[in-house]
This record gives sequence, C-alpha cells and structure tokens, in this order.
Amino acid sequence: MTPEVAPAWLAALFDGRPKLLLLPGLAQPEALALPGLALWSLRPREGSALLHPLGELPEGAGVPLPAAPGQVLGLVAPKPEAAAALLAWWQEAAPEAAPPLILAPDGPAALPA
Repeated sequence: MTPEVAPAWLAALFDGRPKLLLLPGLAQPEALALPGLALWSLRPREGSALLHPLGELPEGAGVPLPAAPGQVLGLVAPKPEAAAALLAWWQEAAPEAAPPLILAPDGPAALPA
C-alpha cells in the first residue's frame, strides 16, 4: 500500500515541520496538539489510505506519495496492526527514516512517548 495525499496538502506534508501521523482507532487525538507539532491522520480508503491534516476532511482523489515525508517523529496507533501497512511501505521507501511506532489507546496515553 502506497499512502496518498490530496494534491492541495502535498506541500504541507513535506514542509519540514515536526509531525505525528495518527492511525485509525486512536481516541482523543487532539490531546497531542502541541505547539509547533503538526498532526496528520491516515484514513483508509478502498485500496489505499489518504494522509490528511487532523480535522480536515479528505475530499477527492489523492496522489501517491513521491517519497517518505521528513520530520515524522512517530506513528501513533492503538494496535500494531493499524500501522503495519504504513510501516512496511516506509521500510521500502526510506528504511533509514522510518519513524518509531508509539502504541497507545488514546492521545493522552501517547504524550509521555
């Protein structure tokens, strides 16, 4: 699975700001909204998954990511299975830059990590 992003959000995903990628099933993700940290969600779609800023509803078609985005501090997921496909893609696209997996049922539980 190659993750996708809407063309309008491509520049923001690659803007160099530190970010967390939040995986499906994570409760209370807004608890991770810290100054200077961008939060992105992964929304499964038929045959793919779309990355989008937290709180923004993805619309329209996405384009496959041309490369792994930089400055991703971690993937936050409630279960390892939620991140398996994205981590597998990252290991192929940029193994030296694969972000750590932070397992937490909700945003507050992920804060210490």
